[in-house]
Amino acid sequence: MPEQMDVRSAFSLIRRRRRWLAAIAILGALLGVAFVTWKPPLYTSTSKVLLPVRQIQANGEQTAWEASTQVSIAESDAVLGPAASAVSPALSRREVHSLVSVSAPTPDVLDITAHGTSGAAATALARAVAQAEIAYQQEAPSSLSSAELVGLRNRRDALQKTLHDVEIQVARAQRRLESERADSTVARRDASALAQLTAQQTALVLEINSLETKMADASGGAGGHILDNGSSAKRPRLVLWYLMAGVGGAALAVALSIVVMVGLGRRDAKLGTRDEIADAIGSEVIASLRSQVPRSVAAWSSLLERYTPSVAEGWTVRLALAGLGLDDLAMRNSETHAGEVSTAGHRLCVLSLEDDPRALSLGPQVASYAASIGISTRLVPEQGDATAALWAACSSAGNEEIRPHLRVSSRRQTTHPAELTVLVSVLDRRSPQMPPLHRSAIVVLAVSSRAASSEDLARAAVVAYEAGFRISGVLVADPDPLDKTTGRQLPHERLQQQPLPSRGSGPRPVSLRDSSWKGGAS
Repeated sequence: MPEQMDVRSAFSLIRRRRRWLAAIAILGALLGVAFVTWKPPLYTSTSKVLLPVRQIQANGEQTAWEASTQVSIAESDAVLGPAASAVSPALSRREVHSLVSVSAPTPDVLDITAHGTSGAAATALARAVAQAEIAYQQEAPSSLSSAELVGLRNRRDALQKTLHDVEIQVARAQRRLESERADSTVARRDASALAQLTAQQTALVLEINSLETKMADASGGAGGHILDNGSSAKRPRLVLWYLMAGVGGAALAVALSIVVMVGLGRRDAKLGTRDEIADAIGSEVIASLRSQVPRSVAAWSSLLERYTPSVAEGWTVRLALAGLGLDDLAMRNSETHAGEVSTAGHRLCVLSLEDDPRALSLGPQVASYAASIGISTRLVPEQGDATAALWAACSSAGNEEIRPHLRVSSRRQTTHPAELTVLVSVLDRRSPQMPPLHRSAIVVLAVSSRAASSEDLARAAVVAYEAGFRISGVLVADPDPLDKTTGRQLPHERLQQQPLPSRGSGPRPVSLRDSSWKGGAS
């Protein structure tokens, strides 16, 4: 069954995959920046339209516009369709609907916001929508047909253009008269032309007013007005958008990755804490060490020749040897045993599982450290695919000392006896088989955090038991820093352990404690 993952396990998983998460964050940031480059922010322009005054009803009241209704009308095809055709290049129905939004800050004012790839395009679209809204408001209550209103509007526009030309000619004639003699023939001719232009100007103004009155009467009242005919288009700063896209892309990529990793982690049956590993094997953890993972023959040779653990890890190895019954060896180089040499030859078999290179290195590390403290040690790796590089490094040494007190050999038989023989063997996960061992051999299992399931460890324990050996201890390679367990106690021992007093409960009463407790009550 999938394991339940608590917060500590989730943080542990994130910590182990922190390099992957960093790479994913960088990739997410690059994708965010690329997206902004491919689709930069649009320019925005706003126009304001004042809706026409509504007619007074029979009871003398004047109703207000329904803001939501007017917004829906402004966003409909009746307004956006003509506006889409009025801009250049023309927009499709889908494009204009996606680029325009309308709001109503008050019941009689519409705010039209238009977007565009350039400032000019956004401003032109905002103006076109505003003009289309005014045209719709004029046509909606009109008693004339749409074609008739268009004809009147075109006629008015043509007259306004003609009036503009006449006003230019009037201004020119006035400037000429100011520079000519009043009694000259040219002056009298220009005065006559000015009188005719003035009369034509008056006639044009009257006709334009007549057309506007006719259109206003047909609409039943005054039309709407454009209050702001397209503000200056703006867009957010690109630097800010690049920054937001990069940070957002990185955060989104990391969040999705964490969700996926936690989801997969819940299904992962591999054990991560020392208590879980010890419970699966049925033996306590005797040491936790940082591994070194050689990948070549030269790297293995370097580890065997120069491996020097920290003082803390060296003390951990000594305690592990003492816990395995090798006290006479573990206390070597101490003042009370200086000069003593053990005549008994001890055999230590360090098992590990295939595809766990970190655990494989623990056996050679223990052998190298034992030699460094004066123990005559011999390292013998079993031949196999997983130990090929280590086996080759031991074969090339030719049964010679590669560091003081340490000999390596690819064969078990040798003419050089040692106080401690370390045999390194790798077991197949599916079909493990124990190597041939002497009956006095001590067997330990090396495993790294999150490298084996309870089934894998149980198979190794069973095959050792059936061969007549019990796994005497467990070496854990690279334990998780967030793992607060020790693996020193098996489940039944943890159940018998008295709980520590808490701030809320205080110490347990004397009558409830172990009967063997001899202390006095305070």
